[in-house]
Amino acid sequence: MEKFDFEKFRELDSLESMEYIVKYEKKTGRQFSEKEIYNLYNCEEEHFFFRERNIKDIMKMKFCRYITYVVKNEQSYVSAFVREFVMRKNEIVIFGITEEEKEGLLKFSKAGIEIDNILNNIELQKYSSVLFVGNARLITNSEKMCKLYYAKYKKKSTGDVVAVSIDEKI
Repeated sequence: MEKFDFEKFRELDSLESMEYIVKYEKKTGRQFSEKEIYNLYNCEEEHFFFRERNIKDIMKMKFCRYITYVVKNEQSYVSAFVREFVMRKNEIVIFGITEEEKEGLLKFSKAGIEIDNILNNIELQKYSSVLFVGNARLITNSEKMCKLYYAKYKKKSTGDVVAVSIDEKI
């Protein structure tokens, strides 16, 4: 496995350093945890551990600090932070979207999603982060989606939802 160049990493600005991390992860097939990234920026080289992420594990999650997704509208990119979503085998369904997000979704279909700080194990307090790219579509008043939401959160869904097909896991 390629060795992480800590000296080079320390010389980079914040954007370049994140790009370096992403390139390293793609090249090696490993992903840094939130704790590892914190340690990188605090130069604690000895505190690293690596582990793989699994989509099947994410599908089972009920606990999530936040999920971020980005859609483009005419002026800029709309970024939203949400707590409630349902992960299926080939798509992520996001509940409770705003009018601005709807506007973006009606014109552009590409979306980026980051599911961050997913609580993998309540006892061990382990967190992870996963990035996806896909095509987004707006779904209005779907009974099927309402049932999905109720099955996971045990309450009724309000408003429209976004379904993002997973084209690529980054």
